[in-house]
Amino acid sequence: MQLSICRSGDASVSFNLYDDLAAFAHCRLKKRSAVYSQTTQSRLSGIFLDFAWREAIRHYSFEQQNGRSNPPPWSDAATKTLLRRSIGRLMTGRILPPHSRPAAIEFAETKAVINEFGAAFFPLIQQTGVSVKGARLIPEYKFPSAWRSVAANWYEIVADTDIITQKQLDNPNPESEELRSVICAALPRKLPRQFEIVIIYKGQRRPLSENAAAGDLHSDWNIDQWCIHSLAHLRHHQAQTPPVIAGMVIYLNELCPTFDALATFADEMEQRSTDIVPPKSSLMEKGLRGWNKIPTVLRYRANRPQLPFAFRLNRAIRLFKITPQTIKKALKTVDNIVIRLAIYRSRSMNPVAWADNPDKTGVIPRQSWEWE
Repeated sequence: MQLSICRSGDASVSFNLYDDLAAFAHCRLKKRSAVYSQTTQSRLSGIFLDFAWREAIRHYSFEQQNGRSNPPPWSDAATKTLLRRSIGRLMTGRILPPHSRPAAIEFAETKAVINEFGAAFFPLIQQTGVSVKGARLIPEYKFPSAWRSVAANWYEIVADTDIITQKQLDNPNPESEELRSVICAALPRKLPRQFEIVIIYKGQRRPLSENAAAGDLHSDWNIDQWCIHSLAHLRHHQAQTPPVIAGMVIYLNELCPTFDALATFADEMEQRSTDIVPPKSSLMEKGLRGWNKIPTVLRYRANRPQLPFAFRLNRAIRLFKITPQTIKKALKTVDNIVIRLAIYRSRSMNPVAWADNPDKTGVIPRQSWEWE
């Protein structure tokens, strides 16, 4: 999702609604230096997983439109061709550095996610790559007075989403039954005759839960919530569309957790900082706790605990019920973050002007930045 922040007559500046929004929220707004919890390699791994997954969906959609409905698992040669094409496009777009390639374990993880989860998920998609776009005005009175003359006062969000409708959920499909059960269990009890679910994919792990974030409204847990509601709002206002009753974020890394991801999950389970864990005293919980107690040097040689597919689905999927009240709260929250982004953008683009005007460089009272 792209977020453009601009003022009338100014050239727009584009942000990534996830990466840059989260970076500003964590680092700038809290006035602390950037602390990267992931290495560059793991970040690129998430980008590759996310991009290859989208390429697989586009490939399946194209084949289906041409009467060749062939959901995964695909042959080893076909999957490798798709992944190599994804790497080439990432390099062409300068998203991956030249001559860089995902590690073998990342290649295998992406291949497993597409072939295992794609078999259950792809048949449920009714539309893929649906473009949504909208602009939202922020009244100037919401800005601190010193910033009103220079800060941007409206923003635009552009995004692509996939759509699931009630038709796909009602259509029996043995491969999709577990996934369908997970989705339907999280939906409201009373459903309209026609409805849609909008989807966002993230090539990352499930973030720390709300309890672990201790009410931190700038956490990844909350930013995902604001973003999916913004997307649902834009889709809901497109012409001739059924009501959007839910939004779904899919954390692709949870579908085939790597060694490091599994170790991190075991630590989060011990610290009670994640919301979905194995049942207490179950074989899965005992296996994870026992494996996590093995020294890291020896843990690679031990048998890695195998998480059931249904459990991985629950970890990967986070579904939000969309109502006018939740959308109103989310948009108000995004407005507040955009105000801060606009101010920091202005300060970074005009450092001399800000330095010459002491009225605009003073510390803003904390209460003026509180989330309402």
